[in-house]
Amino acid sequence: MCDISKRHPVSYFPPPIGFPQMPADNGQMPMEDGAQLVAKDIARMSVKGVDWWSDAPMPDDAGGFIRFQPNDENQRPTTENQRPAPMTEMTEKEKRDVETFLNYHPTGESKLIVVHPVEGEEIVLEPEHDNQGYWCSVQLNDCKTMKGKPFLTRNMEFVVDSLETSVVSDDKRMALMGLPMSEKGKHNSIKTSFKDGIKVYCTGGTVKVSVLSDVTIFVQSPFWNHANGQDLAAVTRLGSNQPRPVIFTVFDFEQFKTHLERAKQHPPTDEMNEFLQSICGFNVSVSKGFGPDYGNRTIFETCCWLSIKFTDPLLLFDKYYRQYRLAPDEINSRT
Repeated sequence: MCDISKRHPVSYFPPPIGFPQMPADNGQMPMEDGAQLVAKDIARMSVKGVDWWSDAPMPDDAGGFIRFQPNDENQRPTTENQRPAPMTEMTEKEKRDVETFLNYHPTGESKLIVVHPVEGEEIVLEPEHDNQGYWCSVQLNDCKTMKGKPFLTRNMEFVVDSLETSVVSDDKRMALMGLPMSEKGKHNSIKTSFKDGIKVYCTGGTVKVSVLSDVTIFVQSPFWNHANGQDLAAVTRLGSNQPRPVIFTVFDFEQFKTHLERAKQHPPTDEMNEFLQSICGFNVSVSKGFGPDYGNRTIFETCCWLSIKFTDPLLLFDKYYRQYRLAPDEINSRT
């Protein structure tokens, strides 16, 4: 999820971690590491003619490993028979045994699949994304923790409520009371107060929200903010004293395509990518406000909020981003 309230550049590569310096010996000479001490010991013993390797534990049959003589200037085996045998190609049985080992898992599920393409056969990749006909998804959150699975719908009109008459969700209704309860009592009480909730519907490519609940909600719609000349992270308060239903336009598909086509005419920028991605959805905080005028600076600090995303625009943005994220002649660390 993109936190549009933060506009600071992100460093993808953390600064290198320096190695700690070795402490000084009695505050005068730096301590030598183990490798330097071993090298000095070997040099001293070589000068004295000590056979420093003779007592090293080695089996009679080294199995292809060769013990080098320290006084051999070339550091090579003295006879050809002492050289290790060259590697031979694996037999078909050995290859099958390796594949069986790689694919084996104690639960019986295959964790690694070895694929052998047939020569001359064309490999067709699967589509990277498939919305399966769902045009919208809704996720209930408690601060930065998602509560339950996202609600996916193909119906062009649906309701999100917390009525206790039914806790079962279907294609036309997301029942918040059917989702897992939180360890925080505040989240549960606010979720219960949502009652009739909101209705989201799409007509003619325009997505609108109708507020049905009596509780105050706070809507963060980057699309509406941009259309009304406000900052993308601005928050609109819909109070309980306003006449119901309150209708709020949060997205227009034709305007989104216009923004997308306009973006294709210019070199890609992080600001444009952030804008296109952010307008493909909106957030709703129940009861608790957030922003510069509130104690909660971002929606991630509120204990009961909804993240609503529109699938088709996000897929179009993903296609645009993969194709236009870099200029054709640009080569950098992300290529």
